Amino acid sequence: MENETQEEVVTQVEQKSSLHQITPLSKYLALALFVILPFLGGYVGYTFAPEKVVEVVKEVEITSNPETIKPVGTPFAKADKKFYTNDFFWDVDVVLEGEKLFWKHDYKDEWNSIIVKNTETIEYIGHGVFSDGIEIYSLGYLQGTEVLDPTKKLTTISEKGQDLMQNGEKLFALVSEMSLPVLSEVENIDVENFEIIGGGYLKDVNSVFFMGANTWMLQSANPVAFTIYQPDVNNEKFILGVSGVNVYYKYKLLEGIDFNEMRVEKFNSIIRDTDTVWYSSGNCHFGDFTKGELDKIETYQPPC
Repeated sequence: MENETQEEVVTQVEQKSSLHQITPLSKYLALALFVILPFLGGYVGYTFAPEKVVEVVKEVEITSNPETIKPVGTPFAKADKKFYTNDFFWDVDVVLEGEKLFWKHDYKDEWNSIIVKNTETIEYIGHGVFSDGIEIYSLGYLQGTEVLDPTKKLTTISEKGQDLMQNGEKLFALVSEMSLPVLSEVENIDVENFEIIGGGYLKDVNSVFFMGANTWMLQSANPVAFTIYQPDVNNEKFILGVSGVNVYYKYKLLEGIDFNEMRVEKFNSIIRDTDTVWYSSGNCHFGDFTKGELDKIETYQPPC
């Protein structure tokens, strides 16, 4: 009885183990599935894929800072206002469309934009500056426009090669030295009664001022008698200021020089009279004059 039971158990174990054996048939079947299933999955995905694809468009809000845009076609054909600025080093096309002020330099195929707060009152002031009475908008040519007050009258003055901006009771000079112009306030000047002399000089009834890399009030200068003097007719940029017998190079008083006895020598690098001499110093672009000794004139070498 026990022997029969053991034989049945052995038989059942052997039968179950044969199902887990690796046979040639199982190998071929696994290989076939490995090859067929990727193609079958691709076919099913291609056949049952959706026909339409929904694109999500992200809207970008234009801020008050200039940014580069790429208009399609001619987006400014129906612009509300058109401006043309001709006081730049380059020509600039400016267009107001909707609430945005667009501009493009003639040498760059790029449009820039600024959001305007009041499109009804926007006007071009000059030097790349716009105002709507609420805010000042600059195209980037003029630096320091944050000092301007948009709530006060703003006008530009260009005369005798000098550029100014009057903003209410303040007067600003456009000053520059090898850079883009910067607004510099002319302090203590009578904005209602001043005169542009030329050569970087202007005056009111009380004082004389010079505009260069900054603005200065001249020491001991009499505005009534102040004039400019060009010692070299071939050099329009070399100009001296004269007040009575006093001589000025830019804003600096050349102490000891008497205008009535003054001589300018060595291609405008020496300014002297009978007992005083001033030598050109610095470099060719940022020149100045320094007081020196008469016996060094023969050996002096100018910086340029």
